[in-house]
Amino acid sequence: MKLIYLKDLEEFAKSISKKVKALMAVQQNEANSAVSNHNTSVSAHDDIRNLVTELTTRLNALADCDDTTLDQLSEIVAYIKSNRTLIENVTTNKVNVSDIIDNLTSTAANKALSANQGRILKELIDTLTANIPGEFDFNEITDADIDKIINGTYTE
Repeated sequence: MKLIYLKDLEEFAKSISKKVKALMAVQQNEANSAVSNHNTSVSAHDDIRNLVTELTTRLNALADCDDTTLDQLSEIVAYIKSNRTLIENVTTNKVNVSDIIDNLTSTAANKALSANQGRILKELIDTLTANIPGEFDFNEITDADIDKIINGTYTE
């Protein structure tokens, strides 16, 4: 068993104290260096100063507005706050290309129809209306009449 003498402890404590002081001096020097290297010239932070000046100008212009303008602005802000979800959905929800259907047989109610299918539908409508005689009473149409219109054989 090794005995530790009080003198050894004192020397150990002095050694630790010197090392701590040396580390503190290094850290203080690094901090002083960082502060002295920081650019404190008048032009160093012009971008921030310009931003603050512009914001101040805008806020002053807003404060100088008449009460009607401020009321309208307040109403706009209230509308935006109360309809935030709706506004976000309008600006962020988009149709994925994979959700666009390019056929007329799908039964999906939550999918978009392609422009190509819109063109095909228009062509079908144009064909049907071209085959309908000038004066046609849609209240008296029969299934047989519809078949004849589709086939282009309808006559009055």
